[in-house]
Amino acid sequence: DHIANLIDRLNMGITFDNSILWDIKRIYPEEYALAIDALNELKRRLSYQFDPNEACFIALHIVNAEVSNNMRETYQMTHVINDICDIVSSHLNTQFIENNYYYNRFVLHLRYMLKNEKLPLPDDTTADTDILDTLTHKYPQAWKIVRKISAYIQATKKYKLRKEQQLYLMIHLSQIVKNLR
Repeated sequence: DHIANLIDRLNMGITFDNSILWDIKRIYPEEYALAIDALNELKRRLSYQFDPNEACFIALHIVNAEVSNNMRETYQMTHVINDICDIVSSHLNTQFIENNYYYNRFVLHLRYMLKNEKLPLPDDTTADTDILDTLTHKYPQAWKIVRKISAYIQATKKYKLRKEQQLYLMIHLSQIVKNLR
């Protein structure tokens, strides 16, 4: 459907503002790579000049098929991930490097965390917090970021991060902080 609509748009000279998609390559690198391959195949088979940014739209369709089959939810999840990455970048005063192992793992964790936020989980009151306590003392900068992310998610998604989720964020962020040193 997207490709048929793309051809129709090209025939009519219609273009879209894809400024909301600027970070797709960073958030969904595997899907973006598939989209680039698809766009190259379309260029090879059809006599159209495709805007290279069209790969971002195709990547979002791939993500949508993986995640929810609801494009609105996919856009919302992408927006939340982008905002969280901005929180981390701002707090650490750095820009993430594409293909950075620790950053990619962090983003992948965010994707799964947000995808599964509605799944019922057992009571969090018995969670073992020893590891989280150790990490918060060893990496106070990462803990500040986790608290900011928690506040952001609670404000925007009306969802409170559980101790286990904070722990996993701490693990990923402590690796990012160590890698920046």
